[in-house]
Amino acid sequence: MLAQLVVAQFDLERAIAELSRTGASTTLADSQLDNLAQLQRQLGTASMATIAAMRGEIGAAVAQAQTVVQQARGTVAGANAGDGADIAVLANHAQAQAASFMRDLRQYDGLLQFDNDSERAAYEQREAERRRRYEEESAKGTAEGKFNASGEALGQMADLAAHGGSADPALMQRMDELAGSLTELRTQYLREGKTAEVEAFDQRRREDLRGIMQSKGLTDAQIDAFLAAHPDPSEATRQFVTEHAAAVTVKDLDALDVSGGTHAKDSFAARTDSVTQQSSSRSADIPVADAIGSAVADLKAMGLVLTQHDAEPAHGVNASSASAAGRIATRT
Repeated sequence: MLAQLVVAQFDLERAIAELSRTGASTTLADSQLDNLAQLQRQLGTASMATIAAMRGEIGAAVAQAQTVVQQARGTVAGANAGDGADIAVLANHAQAQAASFMRDLRQYDGLLQFDNDSERAAYEQREAERRRRYEEESAKGTAEGKFNASGEALGQMADLAAHGGSADPALMQRMDELAGSLTELRTQYLREGKTAEVEAFDQRRREDLRGIMQSKGLTDAQIDAFLAAHPDPSEATRQFVTEHAAAVTVKDLDALDVSGGTHAKDSFAARTDSVTQQSSSRSADIPVADAIGSAVADLKAMGLVLTQHDAEPAHGVNASSASAAGRIATRT
């Protein structure tokens, strides 16, 4: 549940920042953000029984926040409708971000985590395929080639983040920025009626994201539901990885009660207040991994280690679907 609140909180932060840039009112989004902050504080100090009783309230608050975010995006899109940048300019910007990441890719190898050799081999195969496609598309020298090549880089960022890389806030920031650039470029393609290019891009990106989600244990039905809820595949990629990084659920709090005792839970609650304070400062540029990474660091300092478990349904996936594997803390 905390994961849902954190993801919704940061989505609202981004929406507020965008609304502010266009001069639109942020009153409704601010109100929703304050509501989420209050729920976070309650969740951080609640007993297990109270947390269980809060599920419905939190679900409703998250759903309402999602609606506000969608409304804000519509407002921003309307304000920017006549201000679309040239496709070539947007493609060059995305390519620069993608090329920088691909050059730096090997520096993240130390973050990678796999359960077995088979999982590592599958990851390496996906990486090799993306590299091949990246180089082929980049070599075309066209805006469309840069669009597609940058999509391959985003896919690699997401796969890396889903397999340990989300521990690095700088990588998460890079992914947010590239996903944003690709969404902007995709939108401009659609404005200019270039639907064939967008359809080809979307198909490849959804195929790639499906492979990443399958590697984290999601079924086709769960993936289909998630993709249906996120028609922009770049945003879907960012959303999935952000949720995976923020997958701290009631099971984690329960584990703290069992293995860490009162001190562990109190410390975790204090970290939750810190996350809330970051939100209240309206610092929209702080990626969700910063806050989650700090919480994880606190858990490790208490003598806790992270192992995989199934978390509750991810944001955007229907309630009957299980979400991506989250993290649970257990004492060493």
